Amino acid sequence: MVNNRIVLGAVAFGVSFGISFLANRNANRALLTGLITLPATYAAAIVVDRRQKHRELLVLASQRQKIHELETQEVNMNRILSNANLKKQELENSINYLQTECHQLRSQFEVRHQYKDDLEKELEILKTSLRELEQEKATLFAEKKVLEEDFTTKTRSKEALEQEISNLHQQKSTLLSQLESLNSQYNQIVKKIQIEQIKFTHQKSELEADLQTFKEQKRQIELKTYIIQNQVEKLEHHKKELQEKLNSLKTEKEEVRAILEALQLQKEQQQTELLALQEERNQLQSQILEFHQQIEALIAEPVSDNHQEDTEFPFLELIDSLETPDIEVDLSPELAPEWNEFMEQLPGYQIQILKVILEQNNPNQFIKEVAESKLTMPALLIDNINERAINTIGDRIINFDSKQVEIIEDYRENVKQVIQVYEGIMGS
Repeated sequence: MVNNRIVLGAVAFGVSFGISFLANRNANRALLTGLITLPATYAAAIVVDRRQKHRELLVLASQRQKIHELETQEVNMNRILSNANLKKQELENSINYLQTECHQLRSQFEVRHQYKDDLEKELEILKTSLRELEQEKATLFAEKKVLEEDFTTKTRSKEALEQEISNLHQQKSTLLSQLESLNSQYNQIVKKIQIEQIKFTHQKSELEADLQTFKEQKRQIELKTYIIQNQVEKLEHHKKELQEKLNSLKTEKEEVRAILEALQLQKEQQQTELLALQEERNQLQSQILEFHQQIEALIAEPVSDNHQEDTEFPFLELIDSLETPDIEVDLSPELAPEWNEFMEQLPGYQIQILKVILEQNNPNQFIKEVAESKLTMPALLIDNINERAINTIGDRIINFDSKQVEIIEDYRENVKQVIQVYEGIMGS
């Protein structure tokens, strides 16, 4: 950068000195014009550097704001994950509760089934008792026939037997009524069991559907959690890269400050040398005046003219010595002032992007590689170039979308000139 500024100062000094001398034929005025142009050129270069530094600080501030927004999003995502975990815990508690109720229903069903078996056993016992009673009845009828032969002697026994028979009939009717009641209760119990079994089946299907839904939601939540973790890792990596870039910018700032101090010291030295040169110039002028007075006294006017031309010759050699190849190579005057300013604001990699867009049909891969090397995105690179163009030219120069990147037709020739001038300067 120091070499570039020295070359720029030398070129500015040489050009201003040469033009002023050719216009006025006055070496003192030409030298003064060159010296005035030199600090003006350095001041312009410093202003451009400060402007570029200011833009870099603005970009850094926007990146910090984006980092803050991403950290806020990370906090929100953590809050969402915690809520999802709470909902998951509630769902697991609900599933455990439903499983407990299912076990209770199964145990009730088994108890009622056991109760049904007991009732069936009691019914069989009653049927057996009834058959035994019928057999006893038949036996009593047979005994009755026997007792009828001894009717007179067995009347009391007969009455007792008839009473027992009537009691047995009453017991039989009572048992039959109890049997009918037990049958009705059994049917009601069977109906209730069937209804509860249907309800249980329906609840089981609903629980299975809910369980499947919960599993699907759980998989989705795990997938989102994984994606969020990846995004958080990328953000942390990007944050580290931005911190490294900030440290490098601080280092560059210190280097620029040291360069400015060195330039200030160099400026003071040049001012001292300028004062010495001015003293030497005054001495030379006095000597030249004395020399002219002596010549005018000795020779005629034509000879004095020739001598005057000879005295002017050393200044012509000075002009020739100041003309360097850099003046011929510097094509920036061919550009319009706004395009010249636009070229000065662009860093080298952005000019390379313009060249690739101008020469290639599909420059997306190159733009993507440059964006990755600069820790940014292709769209931000194009926006940065268009922003510089708007600030200097008044319009954007690149059309950019997801499918095509191209230079606007009205500015293609101007962009070609900018690239040619830049390559000429770099080649020199």
